[in-house]
Amino acid sequence: MMTPLLAVALVTSMVSGTWHHHRGDGGQAGQCVGPIPTELAPLWKVKTEGPMLSTPVVDDAYVYVGTADGHVMSLERNTGEKRWATKLGEPIESPVTLDADAAYVGDTAGVIRKLRRDTGAVGWSFQTEAKIQGAATVSGPLLLVGSYDRNLYGLERATGAERWRYTTDHHIHASPSVSDKRAMVGGCDGDLHIVDIESGQLKKRIPLGAQIGTSAAVADGEAYIGHYGGGLVAVDLKAQEIAWKSQVSRQPVVSSPAITERSVFFGSRDRHLRAVDRASGETRWRFRTKGRIDTGPVACGGRVLTGSRGGRLTVLSEEKGAVLTSYDLGSPITAGPVLVDGQIYVGTGDGHVHCLTAKKRRSP
Repeated sequence: MMTPLLAVALVTSMVSGTWHHHRGDGGQAGQCVGPIPTELAPLWKVKTEGPMLSTPVVDDAYVYVGTADGHVMSLERNTGEKRWATKLGEPIESPVTLDADAAYVGDTAGVIRKLRRDTGAVGWSFQTEAKIQGAATVSGPLLLVGSYDRNLYGLERATGAERWRYTTDHHIHASPSVSDKRAMVGGCDGDLHIVDIESGQLKKRIPLGAQIGTSAAVADGEAYIGHYGGGLVAVDLKAQEIAWKSQVSRQPVVSSPAITERSVFFGSRDRHLRAVDRASGETRWRFRTKGRIDTGPVACGGRVLTGSRGGRLTVLSEEKGAVLTSYDLGSPITAGPVLVDGQIYVGTGDGHVHCLTAKKRRSP
């Protein structure tokens, strides 16, 4: 049975056919709307300058990405045709985040900007004191963004004015997650910080024991987050305490998790994608890829989609981890994948944005 939170998220995504945040929405559960194709074919690819690190996001007609040469691009979903490209200057490694009419993106100079979705024109900009690596998150009238200057900022979406800032003890690499008027962000100080969204005041600080580079995936009052010590941690958000820890690897976990009713899926730099039980943290299965996994998987319809630096997209069964199909892109997968309306969008280290779709069967 699907939980109420995941059901609402799926209905919202299904109606809109969009992917406004690099992990789907503010809860960052990586829960897509299927089906994930089991036979893949390329639809288009677009070349950019430099490695793609900005995971694509998608509205009802266009795909948005940041590039290593400092552009934000809007591409037509079905053709890859460029609608606009706005030059911002510094390299963009952060994913874009969308709301109803705007796109928000941070760069390596520490500037977060609001752009018009229809034209790419810059509205406001806000300067932090170090680079921005993670995606911003929309929460009501606020935009939440973390910076390597150690601060989590609450900015007014309309104007870019700073409402508050919350200071941690080290860099913030990941994107903040939101749930029940709280923001959750892991820091390189090794703690999960739970912050009141309205005031920016700390609600709870939970040590996880190692630096954190992933976003927390939130569902049903629990947050799941990986860390550089090679583990995944479940946090009970009502009790504001650790529910369980799963130590799975000696290599860092920098792949943000995806959640289904039963399992949490995440990759590691030990080249494995794992499924662990949501209730206990026990490993259900693991799948070895040909390269480390730094990007987050997505899951829906009994299938899981992942990519690795070995350059291969792989679709697996949720229950057993059996390989259903794979596709070699010929270059390390460094951004995405995401799935919208049966189309997969992904970025690679050779500077391409790819779109793949279900392979058409020949008529008999």
